[in-house]
Amino acid sequence: MLQMNFLTLMLLACLSLFAEGAMSETVKLSGQLVYSAGNNDISLIELRSLKYYSLGLFSTDSINHLTKLSDRVILFEDCTGIRKPNCLLREFDIDAKTSSTLRSGYLPTYIPESKTLLFYDLDEGSGQKWLYVADMRTPSIAQKIAKAPADMVLPNSLTYPLITQPLQISNDEVIFVGEDQDLWIFQISNSKLTPTGIKASAPYVWRKRTQQLISYNWKSQEFYQITLKTGHAEKLPQLKGASGLVYLPNDDVIIYGKSRMRILISETYDIFAYSFNTKKEIKLRTSSHISSGVWLP
Repeated sequence: MLQMNFLTLMLLACLSLFAEGAMSETVKLSGQLVYSAGNNDISLIELRSLKYYSLGLFSTDSINHLTKLSDRVILFEDCTGIRKPNCLLREFDIDAKTSSTLRSGYLPTYIPESKTLLFYDLDEGSGQKWLYVADMRTPSIAQKIAKAPADMVLPNSLTYPLITQPLQISNDEVIFVGEDQDLWIFQISNSKLTPTGIKASAPYVWRKRTQQLISYNWKSQEFYQITLKTGHAEKLPQLKGASGLVYLPNDDVIIYGKSRMRILISETYDIFAYSFNTKKEIKLRTSSHISSGVWLP
């Protein structure tokens, strides 16, 4: 009996080592993932070693929608119940572990080439949500770009928000969901708005390697990879149920979270990585949720 248990343990150990070796061979990752689970903390994973670090807790209800300002500084949306529907945009220095408030707003996206910040905020006069653009050097001075789409009302009378973070697709362009629920492109240098004709789609990732948009269609409830010039769309079934997508341009990999059912608990989350090169998915972290994140080289 003891010999059988020993052999079983040895077999399991070998299988574990094989699985780790296969993982490193099929999906090679570089850099760091900085992310939040949507609560009051920020975490970091060293992607080569998969070492995990907590970067600190904050006195807020929700940290969400991160964007990178530099390789060591991020910007995030800080929301509390008493402050909704307006949130604060806060800078966070990863090394010093200090934060400071930039301005009001939510769903921020920073464009480093033009030092431009795009974000949503409420117009105090009308109460309407707008997409704004501002120079990062003077963030309190912002210009309106477009009205945000109204929330979609579901058959059960609950609402589903259609606005997402503006997504950078070039040095001078972002794509976002317009008031008409279609996707629009905003060119920063000349404030030009261009319709794409893509409907019922929320942009999440710009796949830099192939210059394609990865978006979520809220009617079919599927992720698609879209070539903007032709409109050709390819379904991505491997991302079914994914959330908190983060793209690694150096590795052509997407990191995301997925939920799963668990005994005695309704559901729990794991963090995965999918490589477009190898067509393989690996689990990065068990029982851990990613709501929003950024990749740092």
